[in-house]
Amino acid sequence: MTRIHFTFDDIARTHPVESLTPRAEAVFALNALADERNMALAPWRREAVRRLGDMNRDIARVFRVLRPVPDLLWLLDGSVEDDHRPVGFGLTRRHMVELVDAFAEIAVVPCWTAIRGHLKAVERTQHQDVHGLLSTLHPQVRLQDTVLHIMDGDRADIRLGRNGLAIARSAFLSSRPAVVVDAERPKLIVSAVPPMSTQWWRAEDLSSTALSALLGKTRATLLRLLRDACSTGELAKRAGVSAGAVSQHIGVLRDAGLITTARERNTVQHSLTVLGEQLVLARV
Repeated sequence: MTRIHFTFDDIARTHPVESLTPRAEAVFALNALADERNMALAPWRREAVRRLGDMNRDIARVFRVLRPVPDLLWLLDGSVEDDHRPVGFGLTRRHMVELVDAFAEIAVVPCWTAIRGHLKAVERTQHQDVHGLLSTLHPQVRLQDTVLHIMDGDRADIRLGRNGLAIARSAFLSSRPAVVVDAERPKLIVSAVPPMSTQWWRAEDLSSTALSALLGKTRATLLRLLRDACSTGELAKRAGVSAGAVSQHIGVLRDAGLITTARERNTVQHSLTVLGEQLVLARV
């Protein structure tokens, strides 16, 4: 059992946060890919295996020696793009980033509209006050006085140091009720697996077709990729087009109010505006 201890300051600073990024969900999705016990994710799993093709072998080879949960939870802690520290067996953290990102593009991003819709529906049912929120997170997460008990088979005591707790939900976390990541600014990720994932792929196929018809295939692709903020170079690599072409499309999308650009350290990061996200999620 993991126990999270709250002070009054911690309770005051505890709050729900936006859904995870596709990369973060991909860590849990990799775990779910090999876990055939969860029948709710079986429709997603079957189609993901088909689309992954030869990549299934690469995934199986790596995860004979590593477990996505907990061995890849460091991927949720922040920027890891240039982290070349070894993780064992001749692999580095950078190798893991590339594998998880490639997996996400095939098995998570195409379903993102349906995944986000499911998580938003779950979030709308949660309590607004912190005590109510903590008391109804999951059947295997129990609040007792000022201690949150997570029935996860571990033995750990976590004290928040008056930093509070950020709470997010995952559509793929099925192996345990919740996990805690990022020791400095703790985040609790709670399982929110849907009743059934049958419509995930179909929903994205429909929204992708409509978005491409409206914006053109390349701009629609760029807009979908920007659900996870990234630089021009990263966007070009992920979209498979030149950086020059990406820059031109970015200008058009920015002028239309669909994306925003901000400098972060020595790079320029692009991300969706509220309008852009609504368009991608087929809400306008």
